[in-house]
Amino acid sequence: MKGTKKEIHVDSKVIPYTHIEKGSSTVCFMFSGSGYNYDKPLFYYATMFMLENKIDVVHIHYSYDEQVMNKPMEEVTKIMMDDINPFNEGSIKR
Repeated sequence: MKGTKKEIHVDSKVIPYTHIEKGSSTVCFMFSGSGYNYDKPLFYYATMFMLENKIDVVHIHYSYDEQVMNKPMEEVTKIMMDDINPFNEGSIKR
């Protein structure tokens, strides 16, 4: 098992992520919530389960400041989706 810290560039933003590789063609993408990080039980055990089943795991480390979070929900959703979509579109390199 190899965990590598990497980053993806989206417009002028850099989004860090950790790719834990088991050599699988299947990847589980995990998105933490505000105040609930990857070391908490839900993510920890889900990560361990995926790795035990030989599934690669990507922890995306995104964050948003108060200025973004105070925008209308539709705008916040668009900002988040714009940050997440590059992961969906195959921007992760092995």
